[in-house]
Amino acid sequence: IRDDLVTGVQTCALPIWIGIRLSIVGHGPLLESLKVIASDFGLDKQVNFEGSYRDINELAQYLKNSDLLLHPSKRAPNGDGEGVPASILEGLSVGMPIISSKHNQMDRVFKNSVLYVDENSPEELAQLIESIYTDPESLHECQKNALQWSDQNLDTAILERDRLEIYRSAYEESQRNRSKDLSDHKF
Repeated sequence: IRDDLVTGVQTCALPIWIGIRLSIVGHGPLLESLKVIASDFGLDKQVNFEGSYRDINELAQYLKNSDLLLHPSKRAPNGDGEGVPASILEGLSVGMPIISSKHNQMDRVFKNSVLYVDENSPEELAQLIESIYTDPESLHECQKNALQWSDQNLDTAILERDRLEIYRSAYEESQRNRSKDLSDHKF
């Protein structure tokens, strides 16, 4: 959960923002401070805190009913950053247009399937959201890129996982057979 989301919504007061609602899914140590920021900016009616979704199908349906997934993040003071965020993978899997911070080489992983903003730049985040909502072709292009990336990468990961499971199962079966064969012999 990032304060740039709420600050980005507050930063821009153009008419396009009137109908926009920001739903924050998840929880974490910054949740309470984020609620305070939303309240301080007078955004109680525009920012909704959803909590966590435990059912993947429910989450997928929620994502399909949303217009855009925002994932700005910040490096920790010690330089640590997150790896490949599951929320981005979940969004890409349903063709969700995504805006994320540009760090940890995420642009090398997700390429043009995700739009990027600089870290600590709520103004840039707000401008990119506006440009997507005012240009339907841009929104369509984001959806197309997300689905294309998902088709090319997530299916491969699933196949690789399935292949590893087959190997693991075959190995375990061979170990059971070997144990059985050894127990049948008398030494």
